[in-house]
Amino acid sequence: MSHSELLNRSYDFVIDITNLAGVLKERNEYLISTEICRSGIDVGVNIYQAQHAESIEDFSHYLSVALQKANVTDYWLKLLLNSGDIDEVTYKRINKNCSDIMRMLISAVKTTRKKMGRYNP
Repeated sequence: MSHSELLNRSYDFVIDITNLAGVLKERNEYLISTEICRSGIDVGVNIYQAQHAESIEDFSHYLSVALQKANVTDYWLKLLLNSGDIDEVTYKRINKNCSDIMRMLISAVKTTRKKMGRYNP
């Protein structure tokens, strides 16, 4: 995994999430649309910020926050599916992107923590 791949995937993910949030707002689902938009955008923002981190610790921190936000976004996606607010096709497409990003982030965080001498599996 390259950093540019993660950056590009997260950028596309944010576009998907903001489009989904727009659809939800049209259906008057303001609370969930706001929450999933916030967490989804934070995934991309933190990955983007990591690219210009001042230290390896900052880099690790930004990626860890991005992973937490991806996990929260995954929760909102599951809630939307189970409540019937999104169809299964939409869920599977966006959730696959979310899961792929989470796997990349887990790998990057583990690698970074090993470099910092703080790896705890």
